[in-house]
Amino acid sequence: MEQFGKVISFNKGKGFCNLINMPGPPIESALKLFRSDFEFHLANGRCPES
Repeated sequence: MEQFGKVISFNKGKGFCNLINMPGPPIESALKLFRSDFEFHLANGRCPES
């Protein structure tokens, strides 16, 4: 999951417009708030049971 952070920081400020920066904040927020869900999905290939 650290690859997301690397890709987001690599792209930051590199475009001619702000569109390249737009996907970063929601992805970072989702990874921060739902990290355990992402880790479960990566380990098990499915979403956790609610």
